[in-house]
Amino acid sequence: MSSLRLAVLGIAATLMWVLLDAGVGDAVPKADPPPRAAFATVRLYPLPRGVLTQCHLARPVHLCPRRLPRAWIGYPHGAPPPALTAERFAVRRNASDAEVGISFSYGAPWEPGSGPGWRQHLWRNRPCCFLHFELWHALRGRPIFPSTARPAALGGLRGDLALATSAGLACLTGSAGVYFCNHVRFRWKQGGSWFVATLHSFGNRETTALLSRIIRELRPIVSLPHP
Repeated sequence: MSSLRLAVLGIAATLMWVLLDAGVGDAVPKADPPPRAAFATVRLYPLPRGVLTQCHLARPVHLCPRRLPRAWIGYPHGAPPPALTAERFAVRRNASDAEVGISFSYGAPWEPGSGPGWRQHLWRNRPCCFLHFELWHALRGRPIFPSTARPAALGGLRGDLALATSAGLACLTGSAGVYFCNHVRFRWKQGGSWFVATLHSFGNRETTALLSRIIRELRPIVSLPHP
């Protein structure tokens, strides 16, 4: 075999392993044992400038968190941790109400749709690597909510708590999938209108505890510092 062909094959093999290590296709899932650091206590940090700017641009949502978790483990191994970002949503309908929201996230989840071997990466759904928190404000009406919700108190507020029911988005029919069935969801009334906060689940008990901490950090947007 010519040296040129060997070189081409070598490059192709190297590229294949790079793609596999990045999780592309996951054709040959690589071992991904969780480090102890993945289970460290979750700390909350002030919002970075760009995220704080998105909060100020989302005035109709009325509330934003002062602090949120920050990733401390990247993917693939050796990569820097993903940065926190925010995305504003225009007004939408949810049954009879009209609501506006904002989403905060970093990283990406590992779920059934992630391909073969996704279960070995499930620990990466923890705040060490991934976060997806959403906050919605009903401008009018009462947001429809999962029928599984039960009264609860989170972050010093009383409302309705619905636990995650799925590792992905294969939700049951009806209201079970509203605000993502793979999120822990909390609905409460404040200042005469309704709010909903949701957090992607990495285990219902731990997720509920972290969601409670984040809800306690919510403040009127007008009171937040300007970037």
